Amino acid sequence: MRAVLHDSPTAPLPELKPVVSLFEEPHPSDETGIAEIYQTVARRAVVAWKDDRASDADAHWINWLLKTGLLPNSAQGDHQVGELLKQYREFESKIPEPRVIAGLADQGNGTGFPVSREVTRCSEWRSQL
Repeated sequence: MRAVLHDSPTAPLPELKPVVSLFEEPHPSDETGIAEIYQTVARRAVVAWKDDRASDADAHWINWLLKTGLLPNSAQGDHQVGELLKQYREFESKIPEPRVIAGLADQGNGTGFPVSREVTRCSEWRSQL
């Protein structure tokens, strides 16, 4: 993640890095060649993801493929994947929801907000000094 400062009142435009890979391929002579370039770039992104080495550009392509329906995201038709997904969701449902506790930064200067009984006792002890 990075922060970018600029003088424009609008949000920064999306980066073109994912699209650059289209122009690194040989120039197509027709629409079939264009389709082949898209297939090459998409296949490369999926393989990189499978090999756990996907870049931000690869993630962009995979998200685009999913949004457009060119890459399926369903376990239908694959019994083994369906069973693994079912097991995953069973395990996931057993994970307790995280407990959120307000931090001292959320409570002003932190006085009057005991974090635990020991801290409260320590504060009471100090006030008697």
